[in-house]
Parts: sequence; structure tokens; C-alpha cells
Amino acid sequence: MASQTPNHREVIAAVSTLTGKPEYLTSTNGALDVDVTVNTGATTNANVYTGQQTAGGSATQFASSLALSNGIIIKALATNTGTVYIGASSVSSSTGVPLTAGDAVSIAVSDLSLMYVTGNGTDRISWIGN
Repeated sequence: MASQTPNHREVIAAVSTLTGKPEYLTSTNGALDVDVTVNTGATTNANVYTGQQTAGGSATQFASSLALSNGIIIKALATNTGTVYIGASSVSSSTGVPLTAGDAVSIAVSDLSLMYVTGNGTDRISWIGN
């Protein structure tokens, strides 16, 4: 299979994917001039934390306090029968991020105690973070 040179739109898409934000690229006579500075903001943390939480009928805090360097990934368990809602202390079905069975979301949060879940009282979420 012969390799192909990507066009400028493919390069812009690749840079945006790698950095998580659109970068400004310019073109001179059809050639791309690229000046990109990438600062991911990621910090090294050897600790990986995991847990599960029942989505109670009212806002339920994930943990009392747990400092995170790189945020968390939250996933609704595949066995859930309803929708769970993720958000701040006042989370509700009208304000939270809805997750149905198997859905996941990544959130850049500095402390797990800032996260709350609500639902039908029996559905659960799992989370991993560091």
C-alpha cells in the first residue's frame, strides 16, 4: 500500500485531535507553515483511583475528598435500567449530564468531592481517575 501525503485539512484535524484544541495554521504558496505549542496541562500522578457509586434518588457525592491530577472517567454500568445524571452538588435530571447503560464521560476535575450523581436509587456508575 502506497503512503499518501495528507492534505492541510487532515493535518489541521490531526493537530486538533492531538492537542484537544484547534491550532492556527497558515499556508504560503500551498505549503503549510506550522507553529504549534502544546501544553497538555497533564501532571504525572502514579496513583490511580477507582470506585463505584449508587445513583441515589437525590444528589449523592462521589467521595468526601480525593485530590486528582488528571480528572476522572465516569461510566454508567451496563446493567443499569435507567438514566443517571452527573454534575455538581445540585445535580438533577434537568441539570446533570445524562448517562444511560454503558455511556461514559471524561471530566477534568481536581477533586472527586466536587462530583455528584443522581438517578433511580438502584443504578450505579463506576469511575477511574488520577
